[in-house]
Amino acid sequence: MKLPVLLHYHEVGKSAKGEANDPDDRFYQSKSSAPASSQTEQSLNKLFDKYRDNPKDEPDTIGVEGSMRYLTDLGLSLEEPVVLAVLTELEAPTMGELTRKGFVEGWKRLR
Repeated sequence: MKLPVLLHYHEVGKSAKGEANDPDDRFYQSKSSAPASSQTEQSLNKLFDKYRDNPKDEPDTIGVEGSMRYLTDLGLSLEEPVVLAVLTELEAPTMGELTRKGFVEGWKRLR
């Protein structure tokens, strides 16, 4: 099973009908194979910004605390092996740290 398919099952931001309320969540649920648009990139950047630990000093980094929040919001247990796959696909330079470029490019590639 591909990682994006696995992530389609998370329940964050869904309405009572199971539909995504947030445009950022709709990114994960889209099964389109079309190339990522600038709108997709903007949504990913907005989502990245939501989880930054220190936006003023490190605007292009999500630290350990933000990474833990993000993975938990995806519905993943931090003890699951799939967390390593997510961090690898998002090009995490170290365990629990994400860069903007890796995050955006990783999700665009997996889409």
